[in-house]
Amino acid sequence: MNIENLYATPILIKKLDNYIDVNYDITKNINDINWHTKKEWGEPNHISTIDFGDDIIKSKNFFGLSNAIDSCLKEYCKEIDFIYREYNRKSWILKIKKGHFAHSHNHTPADISGVYYYQTSGNDGYFFFESPNTYFETSNCFKNKYGQRFLQKPEVGKIIIFPGWLRHGVFLNSSENDRISISFNINFK
Repeated sequence: MNIENLYATPILIKKLDNYIDVNYDITKNINDINWHTKKEWGEPNHISTIDFGDDIIKSKNFFGLSNAIDSCLKEYCKEIDFIYREYNRKSWILKIKKGHFAHSHNHTPADISGVYYYQTSGNDGYFFFESPNTYFETSNCFKNKYGQRFLQKPEVGKIIIFPGWLRHGVFLNSSENDRISISFNINFK
């Protein structure tokens, strides 16, 4: 076929083979988290930081998750033909309770962003990406395939890595279960 799909958006999605060990590391230290709320996000959301300037993965010694992220970043960089190098990371934990969601947003100026699912029922709100090309919506021949949101069902042990500029969010948690994920931003030096 002579069609080239230009300007693809690289997204890494995988379930960690060692997620049980990764979660064990997290479970040992998650109970002493000082949860905060952001009024503009609504009460049901609880977050481990106020200003997103911390690295909760480092400060709470989530070594297994840190190593998994590093391994996934190497794989991601290789796929996008970027030479992997030292980076700065910011990370936080988000707890989404029943009746809440994460609005569509991006993480600019982060080079790469990601999320790891520590606790989820799988029915507590799908993660979604929005097309970075808003013009797909204006065309009858492209909007159905390329203009739709790309959905990902949350799953314990799943990690998703994507460009920091890509808009994303989480649908409403209508379950009785709290959903806990660890998000991170990467800026290469």
